[in-house]
Amino acid sequence: MGLPALAAQITFTLDVTHIGPQGGDAPDALSLYFLDPFSGLPQFPSSDPSGAGALFRLDLHRSEMGELTIFDAADVTVSARPGTHSVPEPSSWLLVLPFVLLFALRRRAGCRALALCVLALAGMPHLARAESLNGLVSISKSGLVLNRLTNTYDSVITVTNTSSTPISAPFQLTVSAISAAGVTVYNNNGVDTQDNPTVAATLEMGVLRPGAKVAVPVKFVNRKQRAFNFSLVASGTILSTASSTQLAVRAFHYSGNPGNPRGAAAGAGVKLSVNGVLRAVTDASGQASFLLPLDVQSLSARRAPSYVGTAELDLRRGAGNSVDIILSDDGEVYADAALRIDQVQHLLLPNSFSNLTLRLIGLNESTVKVIDLATVELFNSIGQSLGDLTSLFALNADGSIMAPDMAALRSRIVGKSGRLTLAVTGLDAQENVYRATASFHLTRNAVRGSLAAPPSFPGLQLGGIRIVGKILNTDVVVSTLSEADGSFDFPNLPNGNLSISAETFQNQRYYYGTGVFSLAGAVNLNIPLLSSLDDAAAAPVLNTLEAPAAEEERIVGYNARRPEDMKTGQQPALPLLDRRMRQTGMLVPAAVSVIAGLRNVPSTQTVKLAVPKGTAKVTLSYNVASAEYPYYITQQSVYNDVWGIKVFGGVQGTLLFDLTRQINTQLTQAPIWLSDGTTGIIEKTFDVRALARDSDIELTLTAFATNIGDSQLPTSVNARIEVGGSLSINSVAPLDDSWLAYNDKTYYSVPESGRRNAFQRRNTFDVTKPEGSSISSLKVELLAAGASSIVLDEAPGTNVSVVDDKTLHSTVTFDSQSSTINSVPPSTNAIQYRYTLRAKAADGSLLSAEKTDTGKRPLWRMPSGLPRYSLREPGGDDWTSQRTYNWIEANLDLLRAINDISGEHGKDLGHASHGRGSDIDMYHFYTFQGANAGSGTSNYQQLVARVKDLPKQRSSNLLQRAQGLAALAEVTAWILASRSGLDALAANADVLQIGYIRGGPGSAGIAGADWGYRLLTTGLVTVDGVEYDLNVGGWANAKYHAWANHHHHIHIALDPSD
Repeated sequence: MGLPALAAQITFTLDVTHIGPQGGDAPDALSLYFLDPFSGLPQFPSSDPSGAGALFRLDLHRSEMGELTIFDAADVTVSARPGTHSVPEPSSWLLVLPFVLLFALRRRAGCRALALCVLALAGMPHLARAESLNGLVSISKSGLVLNRLTNTYDSVITVTNTSSTPISAPFQLTVSAISAAGVTVYNNNGVDTQDNPTVAATLEMGVLRPGAKVAVPVKFVNRKQRAFNFSLVASGTILSTASSTQLAVRAFHYSGNPGNPRGAAAGAGVKLSVNGVLRAVTDASGQASFLLPLDVQSLSARRAPSYVGTAELDLRRGAGNSVDIILSDDGEVYADAALRIDQVQHLLLPNSFSNLTLRLIGLNESTVKVIDLATVELFNSIGQSLGDLTSLFALNADGSIMAPDMAALRSRIVGKSGRLTLAVTGLDAQENVYRATASFHLTRNAVRGSLAAPPSFPGLQLGGIRIVGKILNTDVVVSTLSEADGSFDFPNLPNGNLSISAETFQNQRYYYGTGVFSLAGAVNLNIPLLSSLDDAAAAPVLNTLEAPAAEEERIVGYNARRPEDMKTGQQPALPLLDRRMRQTGMLVPAAVSVIAGLRNVPSTQTVKLAVPKGTAKVTLSYNVASAEYPYYITQQSVYNDVWGIKVFGGVQGTLLFDLTRQINTQLTQAPIWLSDGTTGIIEKTFDVRALARDSDIELTLTAFATNIGDSQLPTSVNARIEVGGSLSINSVAPLDDSWLAYNDKTYYSVPESGRRNAFQRRNTFDVTKPEGSSISSLKVELLAAGASSIVLDEAPGTNVSVVDDKTLHSTVTFDSQSSTINSVPPSTNAIQYRYTLRAKAADGSLLSAEKTDTGKRPLWRMPSGLPRYSLREPGGDDWTSQRTYNWIEANLDLLRAINDISGEHGKDLGHASHGRGSDIDMYHFYTFQGANAGSGTSNYQQLVARVKDLPKQRSSNLLQRAQGLAALAEVTAWILASRSGLDALAANADVLQIGYIRGGPGSAGIAGADWGYRLLTTGLVTVDGVEYDLNVGGWANAKYHAWANHHHHIHIALDPSD
């Protein structure tokens, strides 16, 4: 229907009847849209993005009148009144809510007539019941609204703090028990340890106070359009009086004097953040006060356009905690936004994509109205640029970003593998600068499969079983539920090794389905569900995979085998597994040994261990070796073999241990490769008292190894499980830091000899100790190129805390001890930690266990004596990789005064990137008269002033004309000096990119948001409507990138790889 033919007011009467949801369940939902018939999107998008474009949402309850939420839009006014008539109620139906809805329509400004539109009503069955979290919060859910922009069903989750204690960010919801196949969470920010999706919640000033509520949109992809239920759990940090404190903050400008850096009060509007979460904003006096956890070490301050600062915290319980934070004016401040790619779901972009729409999403889920698209750039998984794509995108009227020439865009993206990241920078009408990234993998492979019942229980019910798929060595995780016949499918997935896991508990026993499959095409998988009663080797496997290639058709090119490696049967020798006396004596262990064989065909072995009734502990020992090490693993080749170990058993077949790895990942992911091409011997002890309490039990040990790519250079696994346990360090993992870092948190700053770290990093240790023993001390050593330095050697106390019988927390950076590592020059690009745990047994004897933790990357202080400018940050701001350190020493003639490289451990200092010690920010190549050499912003301001003075050269006033000519000379000198310096940098092969001026703040009267780029590359600039030609000719430099927020410094991006 055409709206111009309709009255200005439309009235709907809704007499709604339904069988309502069960008591306590979330409501059914009814929503209404006017749709554009051409795009299928809402014609009148509501001003509240939580409405997903609907004009209203009606939540219907069994015993209530229901709740109507109106989402008012710019071009339509919605009002409602209850109906005045009643309808008799049939015996089995609940009649509710006769509503009269009035829609007042008005033309859009500048349009001759309203567009043709379609009226749509959407409904969705009820959801799961509301839940609470340990009595601290209550959770309620709205009905689902179809969001046609993201093609998702959206529910607004309201979490209320029902306790008397504040809860702080990071705050998130975990979504679990989704009841229908094909339903997944669209806007998850990660997964928990059970691979359930998590959704981040934005709390006002980072805290949910007692009685306060937070609304969290949760969006669901529903591929099969089915009704579904789900469960929710909220998590956050409880700010109890014992674990938190009030902090008073004063913000000051930098005085320019390093000895006395506190200048004038910063005033209002300085945003104070902890770990990227906004916690407070300063008042007119530059002060703020807020509650935060005692273990926070770092506070960040930001105010647009370029004021940034960091403060080191040393918080104590009780009152009196205060800190001053100093702001420099040489940072990069970006407004809050996330980047969303409409066509990407679960990090997956179909390889056949025909559209690509990007949106910067604000805190209220609305699209930021970008009016100036500065850059769109593509990066690979280690942060190397794959090209500037800005010219391939254009802005829509609503601020979204689209690609007019899809063929050109596809030619730049399709064919690339691994995790890809788009980084978008843009400005809104208020000159706020936004920068955000979104990652994705190109998908190529359809994945279908079926679960199969085991020989031990042919009647196993195959429907409703959760199946999780992971592409190993990536962050791609997908899940679904099986149909009644056991069949399932996933969304299309990228190439790689697909790990499948499924679990069900039936007939008083656990059944597991697992496997790793090489994806290089469409597959149809058969996954047998097996218990400890089944023989894995005898289970039927009928998987339709890629056809095996003949050995003479091996890969050529970059990944081709070297001639010296083209032999069969090569493998390093595995060290003998330790045969220490276990606590319960010398029972016969069960052992497996597997060697990868034919390409893509797992070599598997399974053994069983008899465990006597009353046994307390059993110990798994294993060692893995690969002949692919070192060359092919360090090259990250396609010969990415896969291995795995699993232990399960007991009366119910409980899973105790399940580990699968790709060998390429083990450069950084435990267990890390040692120099001999093995993992060394690794132990893991399990407490089996509950399993063996009433009877003898049997444990099953299974190991497999698979050659990927060809049948050469095998990977092998030796594993043994035995009764008994000794003191052991089972695993080590980093605890969360209280700061942001643009890296994977494997970077550790190594202080110069005789110095200590300012910001400390801590690890959690999973340990096993014999009955009756007690931890006496932990020794932490840093190993670097043959040298070692004791980080700490202490009994439980300030730096070593015993959390429980299985968990320790410890500082692993230099706090109580000073470094003894000679770091001038840096000796290595890789470091290790060695941990020695000591305990006293019940009989008084001394016990000891050792573990080496590899895969860490060191950051070193840059060469001394170099000129610096701006404010020095707590913990240091000049941490470099070994490669960058050496580059600086070899290229001093290319550099000006340096501001920042990386913060300690790569922590964020107010710059994008700068997390790996490979980015250098330095001063301009030309310094204007009157500029402060300690401030890059001051020099930029002088540039702006000189450009604005250019019209004076045409003045009849001699003094003004002289000022104009002087400005012409200085701007010309800036152009020539900048071109020369940038050309010299670009000629250096190790320099990948150079970021410098595009435009900048305070430039009213100078035409174009990219006036700085235009002036530098063409010598042309328009001031007050008049174009000036500085007669320097055109200039181009392929490595120069005109980046927003880089008007006050030059950014040198070196190769981040080691």
